[in-house]
Order: sequence, then structure tokens, then C-alpha cells
Amino acid sequence: EDEDEDEEVLTRQLNAWAQKAEAEYNKARFFHQLGQFGLAAELYHSVLDRWVPSQDESFKKAPKRLLLAAERRVDLQAVRRSSAYNLAHIYKGQGSDPLAHEVLWQHMVF
Repeated sequence: EDEDEDEEVLTRQLNAWAQKAEAEYNKARFFHQLGQFGLAAELYHSVLDRWVPSQDESFKKAPKRLLLAAERRVDLQAVRRSSAYNLAHIYKGQGSDPLAHEVLWQHMVF
């Protein structure tokens, strides 16, 4: 029963964590729409680099199956995929095709 309780707590933490990732993506999108590409790129990078459950300290003790499920969450994949695409779009628009390709190569998830 304690294990079920622990998993429920971790699931709630993961849900809150995913909401924070989406909020950060939304801030990036806001700055992107305003033409503030530097700020948008910084926030998109943050989403890509920071919001990965298996790399977050708060989930180090989580059961492996929960981490795998977290990595496969559709909402997190959508946020990461959109961040990668939008960041690549910024780079391409500024004439940096190699950086755009690198971002897509490293972060696109299908």
C-alpha cells in the first residue's frame, strides 16, 4: 500500500512538473510571437534541456517504469517537439541552418 501511495505522490508531482514545462513553453511562444527571438530561444532551450523527467533530481528515486511512462507522456512530447520546431524556425529565420538542423536532430521525438 505504501508503494501505491508513493507512486500516487510521484504521479501528482509529475503532473505539476508537466504543467510547469507547458507554462515555460507558453512564455517562449509569447516572446516568439512578439518577435523577441533571443528571449524565445532561451526559453525554448530551457524546455528542451530542463524538462526531461529522467534528468530531473526530483525524480531520481522514481521507479523506472514511472520514468519511462513520463518520457512517453503525450503532453511532454508535444511541448518538447513544438519547442524544438519553433527554436529551429528561429535559427533558420536568422540564417543559421546548421543550428536549426542540430536542434531538430537532437530533440525531435516521433
